[in-house]
Amino acid sequence: MASPDAHPDPTPGPARAQRILVVDDEEDIRESLKALFETCLEEVEVVTAASGQEGLDVLDRETVDLIITDYKMPGMNGIEFLARAVKKGPTLPRILVTAFPDLEIAIRAINDANVENFFTKPFEAEKVLEVVRSLLQEQRAADLRSRSFARPLDLIRLRLPPALASGWVGCSVSGARPTPLSREYMADGGPSGSVLLEPLAGGEGE
Repeated sequence: MASPDAHPDPTPGPARAQRILVVDDEEDIRESLKALFETCLEEVEVVTAASGQEGLDVLDRETVDLIITDYKMPGMNGIEFLARAVKKGPTLPRILVTAFPDLEIAIRAINDANVENFFTKPFEAEKVLEVVRSLLQEQRAADLRSRSFARPLDLIRLRLPPALASGWVGCSVSGARPTPLSREYMADGGPSGSVLLEPLAGGEGE
């Protein structure tokens, strides 16, 4: 039986399968891309949506690692969808699909939705796989860096006295300006060089 004072293991668990959101009003395109990615890419799941609104609903309830959307769809077009999607996931890579190259569409996509990747129909499967694989690898690397950084901060918090630990939060990779632990805690043998964010409002130790 575990001791009531035992701490949970802060080691990050195994990486989850990466998820691609494909948004297109044409079912055959959605299913073709789903089959392509799930067959040719390892540890990848594909979730599909038939409209921009359905895509936003997916983003509200699921974690995704990459968005691919058609430009021309009824109601909300691809740029409008991505402009709203970027607010839900600012760091998510986004790919816009168009039927033909169009400089004006590309400029709007870049300016309105920070889109950096474009596909034109008909798809070249190998080119699509190359780009998607590269973007997912970058996302996986960023996730691993974040998880690796979070682990030592979790260990630090586990060593803090409960009254102090409850008033502090860990710093993220891109996070806010760190604040050194109190000199008193360092003098009592706290881990040298540790950093935490400012205490939460109303937390202990203010």
